[in-house]
Amino acid sequence: RAKTMSLPCSAYTRARRTRGSATEGCAFTPFLQTTIASKAQFRGVGLHSGAAVRLAILPAPADHGIVFVRTDLGRARIPALWDHVTPSQLCTLLDNGQGATVSTVEHVMAALSGTGIHNALIDIDGPEIPILDGSAAPWVQAILAAGEADLISMARPLLADADFVNKAAEGRSDEIITCI
Repeated sequence: RAKTMSLPCSAYTRARRTRGSATEGCAFTPFLQTTIASKAQFRGVGLHSGAAVRLAILPAPADHGIVFVRTDLGRARIPALWDHVTPSQLCTLLDNGQGATVSTVEHVMAALSGTGIHNALIDIDGPEIPILDGSAAPWVQAILAAGEADLISMARPLLADADFVNKAAEGRSDEIITCI
């Protein structure tokens, strides 16, 4: 059985910012949940639909998680959770089980995760996230410009293989074999 450790969700991100080991202090250093400090706004077109879309990432309270809100569908809420992913071709599609969906969420979700944001409300007026330049870079830049705000609640731990975390923090992703 692989050696595992309990790691707060933002520990990897914060370790990378300080160029330390992702495991340094994880057992003793609690991490607070975070949200975006101010609104970040985007306009663009969906990659697959070609439809014009406006999107705003807004602050959210502790334990809210990442939730998409379809403003064109009466503010239908779509949580960004693994059990809301619906099989689709060429993109990740989230479905709230009541007919509201949002697709092509990969870059915005990667940017939120990479910047250590745990909680955000994402207003969107269409069914697909704008593609912007095709990368997560514009999302990351806007989130960093909007800032990060700590919330008075502890981040939930993530169970990960200790070797995976150390190799990822050291940039040795070619050596990563397992993750629990």
